[in-house]
Amino acid sequence: MRNRGKIKRLLRRTGWLQVAKSQVDNIADDDPRFIQAVKEYTEFHPDLFHRCCRKHNGVMGTHDGIIGPGSEEMFGSDRCGEPDRPVFGKPAAATAEASARSWKKGCIPGWEDVHTFVVDVDKSNMPAFLGAKDDPNSIMEQAWELMRLSYWNIGLAVLRSDIDSRYASHVNSRMTFTNLRGSTIGLAIVGNNPKCGSTIWMKYDRGYSPSDLVSEWSTLFRHEGGHNVGLSHFRGGTMNSSILRGLDDPDQWRNDPAFGQLEKWFTGVAVIGGPGGGPDDPPPPTGGTIHHFTGPGQEAWDKDGNFLGSLTIGLTPPPTIGG
Repeated sequence: MRNRGKIKRLLRRTGWLQVAKSQVDNIADDDPRFIQAVKEYTEFHPDLFHRCCRKHNGVMGTHDGIIGPGSEEMFGSDRCGEPDRPVFGKPAAATAEASARSWKKGCIPGWEDVHTFVVDVDKSNMPAFLGAKDDPNSIMEQAWELMRLSYWNIGLAVLRSDIDSRYASHVNSRMTFTNLRGSTIGLAIVGNNPKCGSTIWMKYDRGYSPSDLVSEWSTLFRHEGGHNVGLSHFRGGTMNSSILRGLDDPDQWRNDPAFGQLEKWFTGVAVIGGPGGGPDDPPPPTGGTIHHFTGPGQEAWDKDGNFLGSLTIGLTPPPTIGG
């Protein structure tokens, strides 16, 4: 049986058990606050909770705050290290409205009408199961490409300074692989009304080795990137803290609970232009109706029927689109 003290500390650390850190180990198992915290945690992670309950009991779980084999496994499952709610005694995390101008247009010269987000990826500590560091078709790069496409499809151009040095002076986030504590597989700062020169970070656990590496790492990349662009945790979808499986569609954001907020910030219209482009390249086409990309190999056309480009997965640097 999982140590109840660990569960209580997890619930406090993620914002569900609202008690001081010094008091958490004194909370009794039958304390109404603990039971309510367990109930609300299972309600916030219904897919994971019911999957674990079906595995152990053969039926869906009941949100009653009582810990059984299913919820025991749920509490030990991999999750993002960011809290789901404000933590007792700590300043509240940035709210969606507080970061409503994340990330800005015009940070890359020549792309005045495009929201951009530049990441510097440090592969020095990348685990071997994600592939060779210099392999443009590695598991890591395939997962990254799925994530990148999902953001381009909703109006945010995600760029890499480690691939194109022209972006070195425009870095917004530094990404690293490290050893994170316990069941935490990812950790990132929530963007809070950042400026063009703002630099934050995201970290990934180098021991995270799920069964479907491309699918689940692309979801993890998109999730922690979601924090960097200003999103907090949602009940379900990409921003669920338990990192739901099978969300590797490049157009995933459009069917996600967080899409309304992303559309408000970044227009929801696909960026058309060269993913490998930069300050010396012409601005991407403007005007007309752009059909968003729905996956690798899908095509985009302007309102006059002119072909603008298609996206191919697994190429580093990515191909130029519409240039």
